[in-house]
Amino acid sequence: MHNFKSAAPGSRLPKILGLAALAGAMLLPAHSRAQLIDETAGFYVGGGIGRADLDSPCPGSPNDVDCDDDGTSWKVYGGYQLNKWLSAELAYVDLPDADFEGQTGGGSTLYGDIETWGITAHAVGKIPVPIGALDRLSLLGKVGVVYWDRERNTNIGSYNDDDTGFDFAWGFGAEYTISERVGVRAEWERFENVGDSDVGRGDVDAWTLSVNYKF
Repeated sequence: MHNFKSAAPGSRLPKILGLAALAGAMLLPAHSRAQLIDETAGFYVGGGIGRADLDSPCPGSPNDVDCDDDGTSWKVYGGYQLNKWLSAELAYVDLPDADFEGQTGGGSTLYGDIETWGITAHAVGKIPVPIGALDRLSLLGKVGVVYWDRERNTNIGSYNDDDTGFDFAWGFGAEYTISERVGVRAEWERFENVGDSDVGRGDVDAWTLSVNYKF
């Protein structure tokens, strides 16, 4: 004859509490359950095109007579959205070439271009605009750093140069959510003190219209 013993009440208590918690969560209203999980978090990527102005991109001889200091720029970026207010973002930015023509101190004709690109790291803050039809719109503010590379290519080899460095980067913009995964972004960014005395040094202002996709 087998002697079956019932489980001690204390051993059943954790299971009972777990089932009660699960049942309670299922009985919560949908909006209350959503608050337990931040559905806005996740990875995203994007890319855009626009225009940039380069401040003093053509250095060297004071006899330089012509310098093209603006043009088309583009970028690709990716990041992680921590919540609906804050993201961490990396980007590659290709800035316009600055074509120049002039003379050296010795009177030789000098021409070429300045190529500039950068990699940025930003903290991006978002402020939703909860106003009627604008409830899909968010205002953006970003602050971070830019690693820049600026190269001067000329017809006289001794005037060629290439420099790199880190500087401050920041900007503002707005983002409109078209669907759960797709949005458009318009922004202005400034990269401070890009370059040096050899390849030209100055601020860069970039205006970009982008499309981003959230996974």
